[in-house]
Amino acid sequence: MTNKQAAEQTPIYFTTEETAVILGVTQASIRRYIKAGNLRAYKVLDRWKVGREDLQDFIERSGRAALSS
Repeated sequence: MTNKQAAEQTPIYFTTEETAVILGVTQASIRRYIKAGNLRAYKVLDRWKVGREDLQDFIERSGRAALSS
């Protein structure tokens, strides 16, 4: 599978739980990042969703490496 194919199969939005798993932190940490304005997220039906590009930006800005699957 190429990187492009893998990117096309990656969800466009992640839940706080999925984002926490990707970053290797707790959901509470993700909510803190959102509240502090460090991680852009969108409220959808009372649940936070983090966009794929927003997550990538956060990873790049923070110097944090995403956990590989």
